[in-house]
Amino acid sequence: MECSDVIRPLPDLLRAHAHRIGGRIAFADARRGVTYADLERRTGRLAGHLAARPGDDGGLRRGDRVAVYLDDCVEVMESCLAAVRAGAVAVPLNPRASDPELGDLLRDSAAAVVVTDPAHLDQVRRLVPGAGGPSVLVIGDGPPPSGMLSFEALATAEPA
Repeated sequence: MECSDVIRPLPDLLRAHAHRIGGRIAFADARRGVTYADLERRTGRLAGHLAARPGDDGGLRRGDRVAVYLDDCVEVMESCLAAVRAGAVAVPLNPRASDPELGDLLRDSAAAVVVTDPAHLDQVRRLVPGAGGPSVLVIGDGPPPSGMLSFEALATAEPA
């Protein structure tokens, strides 16, 4: 890495790595690994969907927050990088937070989007208001609960 790489925007660095070493594993967890090329592609798609997500505000705006409430998994990095690519701010949250702690963190961050998993879904449902609250993206292969969005569907489909 050259000194000039240090001050390049993160999306540019990701794009360069995808071009140079796209087949190498960027991140892995117990379930799966993701190459630099796939990471660049998936985070770009997810960022595009987040920026254009339906709703009263027409999508994420620069500086909006994306709360990432997940255990240690590849989707943590995908969520954080997608938020940056969409011009938002990723807010990683402690996946062991109690209801009062999580409630405070969500209120204080004013998150426009919450990314979570099935293991934390009941807690998120208790603390996130339905209408007028943040959009909720759920990781996993199955369909998301009513009123929530599938992380995987957004990460794999081209934005409109």
